[in-house]
Amino acid sequence: MDNTIQMQLLLGDIAIFNHLDNDELMVVEKYVFPYKFKQDQILFYEGEHAHYMCFVLSGELDIIKGDEKEGQQVVITTIGKGESLGEMSLLDGLPRSATVKARSDVYVIALKREQFSQLQAEHPAIALKIIKAIARVLSTNLRKTSDQITHYMLSIT
Repeated sequence: MDNTIQMQLLLGDIAIFNHLDNDELMVVEKYVFPYKFKQDQILFYEGEHAHYMCFVLSGELDIIKGDEKEGQQVVITTIGKGESLGEMSLLDGLPRSATVKARSDVYVIALKREQFSQLQAEHPAIALKIIKAIARVLSTNLRKTSDQITHYMLSIT
């Protein structure tokens, strides 16, 4: 199987890209970069400057939040194949909101802010579809978080 077809299939398995057709996936593949991380390797730390988002092709990643005053960290979620992280950083460029650590060996692709800006300039319709998909992911995550906070608050009252 040729690399272009293989990358299209991999991209098509990712929620943010699964609504794009093959021609659009061919365009997107020119703007993403593959990376491998070993188990227990840190992809990035909470508070670091952010300039890319990642899409998991295989393996699992732990999303970790820390309490600097208490010196504790907690895994708030684990993500795997087809999921993404760093959506906020791609859009707002603010520091990372969590640390990400490889739970297993992981293969990801990254979309850097610079390449995304180039994609927006050269293929605005595709970029808009991606932004809408990112908005859906962020909305879903916010709803889950809201539900978790509500459940927690009800359990302590």
